[in-house]
Amino acid sequence: MRDVDDLKQHLIDVWDSLEQSVIDDAINQWRSRLRACVCAKAGHFERSLKLAFELRHKLTFCLSLLKLNVLF
Repeated sequence: MRDVDDLKQHLIDVWDSLEQSVIDDAINQWRSRLRACVCAKAGHFERSLKLAFELRHKLTFCLSLLKLNVLF
């Protein structure tokens, strides 16, 4: 980077190269990430988000097995 204009152009180029799905995912996660940040009193919350995601994934999997009558 030679100057601020180079930096601006680089940022624009990188933004333009992002897949729309990445942008959509970031937007969709915004509210839950903000809530986690507030609950953590602006402390670290990434681990809490990861654990919540893993738990939700496991619950969804178990519910799908229940629907198929595989668990019981």
